[in-house]
Amino acid sequence: MDSAGPSTHLREKDFTGDDSDTNDDYIAFDISDNESTKSELDSAHDKASRRNTDHESKKSSKRPPDESWKRYIDDGLTRPWAKDFRYRKARNIGERLNMEMTDLVEYLSPTEEEHTMRRFAVHRIRQCAQMVYPSCTVEVFGSFETRLYLPTSDIDLVLFYDGKDARDTTRVLSRLADALRKQGITYTVQVIAKARVPIIKFEETFTGYQIDVSLNTANGVHSAEVVKEMLVQAPALGPLTLIFKHLLGLLKLNEVFTGGLGSYAVVLMVMSCLQTHPKVDMSDAMDNLGVIFVDLLELYGQHFNIYNVGIDVAKKGFYEKMETRNTFAVRDPTDASNDVSRGSFNCQQIRIALKDAFNTLTRAITSLNRQVWDFHKKDDGISLLGCIIHVDRQAIMHRSQVLDAYTSQQWKDMPGAETFDASDNESSAKEQVIVHKQQDVLDKKGKRRSKKDIVYVLEDEDREFKGKGNAWSSGEDDLSLPQLA
Repeated sequence: MDSAGPSTHLREKDFTGDDSDTNDDYIAFDISDNESTKSELDSAHDKASRRNTDHESKKSSKRPPDESWKRYIDDGLTRPWAKDFRYRKARNIGERLNMEMTDLVEYLSPTEEEHTMRRFAVHRIRQCAQMVYPSCTVEVFGSFETRLYLPTSDIDLVLFYDGKDARDTTRVLSRLADALRKQGITYTVQVIAKARVPIIKFEETFTGYQIDVSLNTANGVHSAEVVKEMLVQAPALGPLTLIFKHLLGLLKLNEVFTGGLGSYAVVLMVMSCLQTHPKVDMSDAMDNLGVIFVDLLELYGQHFNIYNVGIDVAKKGFYEKMETRNTFAVRDPTDASNDVSRGSFNCQQIRIALKDAFNTLTRAITSLNRQVWDFHKKDDGISLLGCIIHVDRQAIMHRSQVLDAYTSQQWKDMPGAETFDASDNESSAKEQVIVHKQQDVLDKKGKRRSKKDIVYVLEDEDREFKGKGNAWSSGEDDLSLPQLA
């Protein structure tokens, strides 16, 4: 996809809200030539009347901002990432939103203590599985391997076993479930044998993490390697994925078996948005996180043609669906025949939820932009993302408990601790997610760009963004798929 030139970006003045040249609510009054023939009394009366009318007109032209989005302030939920005091220093609404996006990503990203405790849970399960099936191996895949997991995310494991009873998936998983209970690794375990991919689900007793174990599903391990490569190609992929997943989790739309979007599908959808965005290229993505997140909500909540268009990240574009289904179609870059969102049957509700989030967030942006940068009022530092995102108190409490378990060294008293190496850092994916925000921004010629030259896009002026013949539009009957390089 061709890089978008500087001329395609909105300038900073686009956020000043200065619309005096096009203010339709302003009422002009003409003064006729024969007014000088009026008596001084009548003239003074008319002038006073005009001044009053003009004053009322100008007063009414400044419509009060829509404050309905602020209702979340008293909802009792927590926004622990928000550093309100520093948001007041933003030069414009785009920079302000980027600040908060950065803070939210930093809060949601796993700490080293949390990752170590997750590795300890995996170590205990691996030992138990090898006691039941000595020849088996247990591998981690999904968001754990790429460190694109949330504090409340499940841990996805796959058991590779080629014994004589390996074809009896239910029996193999049931035996493992019994062993996990007997060793006290879990108290209750659920065997989901009739799913497209049979799994066992349980909660690990010491860490409290939710675990999913499948049997001989190698594609999950391969997909993790693909995601790692994409994280290098697109630094903004990690932060945007974390926030998008967190929002879906709050909406209870993040589990495939309940019709939601799985982690891998979310990663590919975010990557597709980055690849095909008509205004922000990869080099600008980290400095336009707020813009892309808003566009992400609008794209998949409102404009994406869900009936006829599928996502193909491998070809950096889209493909025409062979059958019309009201679900997202996301082609697996490691296997073109695999639609990773095939089981997400609740896509209509996902679209409605994303559209509502987009509308609420854009109302907040418009209201705050008009209030602060148009009327020059004092910024109250209120959270923008807080109107659609929060953090559950239970999740905050669980993170605190995990940190206490690590710092107090309680895990060393648990079975399996004697063979666990807490210093073994298996992945450097965290640096791929977070450290990019500290890198220099380069222009097309490779020269370092000053932060003051960074532009922010929060509105759309390009009709191709939502226009005809584009997968970003769902309102056209005759859809011609774009050929993107």
